[in-house]
Amino acid sequence: MNFSEKLQKIRKENNITQEQLADKLNVSRQAVSKWESGTAYPDTEKLIQISKIFNISLDELINNRETEKIKVDKKINLMDAFDKGFNFTSKLVSMFWSMRFKEKIKFLFEIGILILIIWVASLISTDVIVELVRRIFVFLPDSFVRTITYLVDTFLYLTWIILGCVIVYRVLKTRYLDYYVIITDKNIEERVIEEPIKELKEKKEYKVVIRDPENSSLHLFRQIWKLCVWIFKCLALLIAIPLTLAFIFFMVAFVFSLSYALYGIFFNGISIAIVGALVFIFLLLLFVYNLIFNRKNNYSKIFIIFIISIILIGLGLGVSFAALGTFDIYTDESKVEKVNNYNITMKDNLIISDIIYLDDDKVIIDNSLKDVKMDIKTYNESKMKFYTYHEYDDEVVYDVLGMYPNYDQTGEYKMIIEDLKNKKLNTFNLYNNYYEVDKIYVSQDNFTKLKNNYYKLYD
Repeated sequence: MNFSEKLQKIRKENNITQEQLADKLNVSRQAVSKWESGTAYPDTEKLIQISKIFNISLDELINNRETEKIKVDKKINLMDAFDKGFNFTSKLVSMFWSMRFKEKIKFLFEIGILILIIWVASLISTDVIVELVRRIFVFLPDSFVRTITYLVDTFLYLTWIILGCVIVYRVLKTRYLDYYVIITDKNIEERVIEEPIKELKEKKEYKVVIRDPENSSLHLFRQIWKLCVWIFKCLALLIAIPLTLAFIFFMVAFVFSLSYALYGIFFNGISIAIVGALVFIFLLLLFVYNLIFNRKNNYSKIFIIFIISIILIGLGLGVSFAALGTFDIYTDESKVEKVNNYNITMKDNLIISDIIYLDDDKVIIDNSLKDVKMDIKTYNESKMKFYTYHEYDDEVVYDVLGMYPNYDQTGEYKMIIEDLKNKKLNTFNLYNNYYEVDKIYVSQDNFTKLKNNYYKLYD
C-alpha cells in the first residue's frame, strides 16, 4: 500500500475529515486531497506531524508494507505510563551526563528560566482570575465569596502544577531528547552537525552528542512560538472558568427574576438586563472556545451580538431605574445602633488594624487585662464575626485580625424583595454592613505591641 492510499485509510479509520486534518497541519484541504490522490507529496516536517497526529511511526507511514488497522489507542495503561516515565527519566539523565560542561550549564539555565516564567505566569494569572471572581460576586455574602475564591485559587494552583509539569516535559522532549542523539557506532564518519566533534580518547566506541539539524535554530523558535500559543490557550481556558460560573449565576438570577415578573416593571427591567448579561457572557465564552480550538470567528456576527447585549443591558437597567422613581422611599427608624463587647485573645504576633486609627479617647488603658476587649457598634442586632489570616514579613508570621457584621442575610433579602414587590425602598438596608470600633480596653504593653506589629509589617 503506497503513501496516498495509507493516508486516506488511516484518516478514515480515525474519523477525521480532510478539512480537520488540514487544520491540524496548517495547510489547505486541497493539499490533503492531492496527497491522498497521489498527485503531490508532503515535505518531511508534515510527515512528522502526520505521524504524531495518528500516533504511528514514520516507517509505518511511508513504507509500502501492508499495515494492520491503525487507530489511536485511547485506553490508559498505568504500567505503560510508568514505563514511559521511567524511560524518559533514564534517557534524560543519560543525555545530561553525555553533554559537555558548557552544554550542561546551558541546559540548567534554560530549564531554570522556563520554570521561572511558568511561576511568574501562574502568580499573575491566579491573582487576576481570583480578583475577577471576587468582583463578579462582590454583592454576595462575604463568606460565600471567600469560599468561591478559595476553591478557584486551589483549582488554579493544582492546574498550574499540572500545566507546568506538562510544559517542562514537552520542552525537555522537543528541545533536548529529540535534539540530541547519542552515537556509539565508531564506523559512522559522516555527520551533519553544527559544531565539530573532538575525540576525547582513543576507544573502540565513540560516545558523542551531536545536534539534530531539524530541531535547531529556526525550528527551535517555531517550537517556542507554538509553546507560547499553547500557554496562551491554557490561560484562556482558565479565564473561561469564572465566565462559566458567572453564566450559571445569571441563569439562576434570570429564573428568580421571572418569578417576580408579575409584581411590576422593575423586575421586568431586571430580567431584560440579565438576558443582556447572559448574551454578553455567552459571547465571551464563544470567543474563548474558538480561540482554544482554532475555530474562525465571524467578527461581523460577534459585533452584532455585542451591540444587542449592550442594548438589552442598557434598556433593562433604564426601565428598572425609571420604575424606582415611583417607589416610596423610607427609613425604618425602629432599627437602632447597638454596642456589643468582644474579648480578643492577645498574641505576640497579633495585628488589629482597626485600632491604629482610633482616637486617643477611645483607647482605655487597663494594665490588669491580659487580653484585648473591644466595644463594637453595629446595626440590626448584628454580631461581629472574627477571623485571622497570615501575613509574612521576612521570617516573622503575623496573625491579622479581620472582622465583619454577621447579620441575618436571608431575612434581610426577604425584606428587601418584599419592599420591592410593594414598591417601597428602605434606605436603612444600605447600612447593614456598617460597624464601628467604639472603644478598646487593653494594657499599655499590649497596646504598644499591637502598634509595633502593625508598623513592622506595613511600614
